Amino acid sequence: MDIGKYLTNSWKLTLRNIGTILVASIVTCVLTCLTLGILGAPLFGGFFLMYLNASRGKAVKFPELFNCIGRTIPMGVAVLLVTILVAIGLVLLVVPGLLVMSWMMYVIPLMADRKMGIMEALKASKERVSKAGVWMNLLLCIVIWVIVGIGSAAWGVGGLLTTPIGIGMLAVAYRDVCR
Repeated sequence: MDIGKYLTNSWKLTLRNIGTILVASIVTCVLTCLTLGILGAPLFGGFFLMYLNASRGKAVKFPELFNCIGRTIPMGVAVLLVTILVAIGLVLLVVPGLLVMSWMMYVIPLMADRKMGIMEALKASKERVSKAGVWMNLLLCIVIWVIVGIGSAAWGVGGLLTTPIGIGMLAVAYRDVCR
């Protein structure tokens, strides 16, 4: 796992598609807020697909942002389930929560890219992360949080750019981990 390479590639993909990425980021933010988070998971899935396609050399198209809207309920349930599992793990001396967080980081990407169901994506994410290295994937999670957090700390405006970069890092890592 080369986290520096993931950041560099994500940055290049972002710059190459900056207009579409910024519009998608604004629309995602607005729609997620207006729907009280209900559309957050499927929009994240669509945003992820935009970056995944870009990393595969395809053109980035704004309508891809909405590719997972039809999966709002299963993706929302998956996010809720993962959140509960991580919270329980964090209450149990922190380390179990960090393990669960690492194991589950590819659940929504697998549901978006491979149209997996919830349980299938949970199992596949855990298997892929275990094979690729739990602690390196956790480090990737932390690096993404830091990048997104720095941008969001700037009155939230910076998050419109740093959040896509984090999603891009996840997409580039996904290509390595979930082949």
